[in-house]
Amino acid sequence: MKHLSANQNLGYTIQVVQFENLYLNHYLEGEWRNTYDYFEQKFKRSDWLDFIKIGEFHDLINDKQVPTHGKPMIILEKSIELDGMQYPIPVRMNRSEQRLEFWSGMRRIRYAMIHDYTSIDAIVLEDTDELFNLQVKLFELSDKYFSKIPEYEYDPGEYPIH
Repeated sequence: MKHLSANQNLGYTIQVVQFENLYLNHYLEGEWRNTYDYFEQKFKRSDWLDFIKIGEFHDLINDKQVPTHGKPMIILEKSIELDGMQYPIPVRMNRSEQRLEFWSGMRRIRYAMIHDYTSIDAIVLEDTDELFNLQVKLFELSDKYFSKIPEYEYDPGEYPIH
């Protein structure tokens, strides 16, 4: 078992979250699925590297489509290799379903899974407003670390890397 640790906690308590206990709801599929099983079933390991080179999502903060893979994923990987993972991922605790739910940080999860990690540090919160504020803070902080990467040319709003 391999764990991806965060270097900073931003004043929160960090919890170790196993991927088999973290659930995500893919917006196109509409069902909550175990993160580990989702990646194992949807993408064979040999396909994962191709997968991270494509795609985009709708950034609610800047109200535009942004890439989720390609350059942002390469920059994140280089940043983690240089300085380690700086911040834990935000995770929502859904008490009514007794489920840990993905909130933000999919690139860090992809990085961890591609590199055979089975768990990751997380900040687990129940309040969605607090999670949203944490997500915004993480977007703002990411530039500090990614600016060390030669390929990183930050265009505010181009894409949040987290």
